[in-house]
Amino acid sequence: MKHILWLCSWYPNEVDKFRGDFVQRQAIATSQYCKIDVVHVLFCDVEKTTVAKVNENLTEHIFYVKKKNRLVDFLYYYFIHQIIRRQLKNKIDLVHVQVAMNAGIVAFIWKKIYNLPYVVTEHYGIYNDTIDDSFSKRSYVYQLACKQVFKCATLLISVSKFIAEGIKKEVCDVKVEVANNVVNTNLFYHQAEKDNSIFQFVHISNLSSNKNVIGILQAFEKILKLHNNIELIIVGGEQTYIDSLILDFINSKHKIKFTGEVEYTQVASFIQKGDCTIINSKIENSPCVIIESLCCGVPVIATNVGGIPELISKENGILVESNNIQQLADAMNELIENKSNYNAIEISKKAIQKYSYESVGKKISEIYNALIH
Repeated sequence: MKHILWLCSWYPNEVDKFRGDFVQRQAIATSQYCKIDVVHVLFCDVEKTTVAKVNENLTEHIFYVKKKNRLVDFLYYYFIHQIIRRQLKNKIDLVHVQVAMNAGIVAFIWKKIYNLPYVVTEHYGIYNDTIDDSFSKRSYVYQLACKQVFKCATLLISVSKFIAEGIKKEVCDVKVEVANNVVNTNLFYHQAEKDNSIFQFVHISNLSSNKNVIGILQAFEKILKLHNNIELIIVGGEQTYIDSLILDFINSKHKIKFTGEVEYTQVASFIQKGDCTIINSKIENSPCVIIESLCCGVPVIATNVGGIPELISKENGILVESNNIQQLADAMNELIENKSNYNAIEISKKAIQKYSYESVGKKISEIYNALIH
């Protein structure tokens, strides 16, 4: 069985349990086909190490380190990774970097010193002109380091064509294979029985400015004039921000429900009970909430940006232009009036075949096998 060392810049931890949770799901999926050791170093206010055996083939090594200064922090960061490499000795067949910076720097150094090959999966949506903190606006040192990481990688395993094209344009030319984000289909699946008396729109995010939740609320107010038996469920976000939003939309307050941050298992329940999921982002890579909704058989209204068009078709949803409130409202109205045009069972079946642990894990494993001789 192949043994892969994952160096993760993002990974769920005790400080932030949602940070890179999609990376963890990919690790669980891939561990069905090969042995994986995950390493994640987090700079925070505590100092400790946790080692967890998730299953027979997946072990997570999470290091919590107190910050000192940039030089010391980097040396310690590299030293911790070295400890794991030495512990595994000659067992490593390949290194897989999840998010190029900063873990990719370690892989780059190992490639130069030990001739240890590595691949990169990038999830960071900075390789475009839309996001404020884009790659082109980063420091020269950041850009140079990132370029070296991608340039020396054997392969870029991208979760979308969009991010791969952005890296090719903004950083350097790379060889690419696409392996989708993954969905836990034991949680996210079609639920046949639901309350049909009220049409539920569901939005799930951290409510950042990029998610443009205000646009969703404005569109919802428009269709409230046409339909009374509808409601909007907004899942996620901090209470202080939620309170300020409620004040701005007091007229429709009784039709809008904010849940705040919920456990991952609860997310599935909100999607399954809903009739339509809404994504109104200004830019996205390959949002997990879209594929989770599709696995539940729930159609999606989403903005025509980033990697989203790769996920949405006329059979499973509607694409709208970003920052177009009227177009979003029209799409919401169309879903209400023509929900029967969307075959929930078929949407779920196709999505599960594409995004399940088995499917994505097998795809990544096949990529490994093609690279390891």
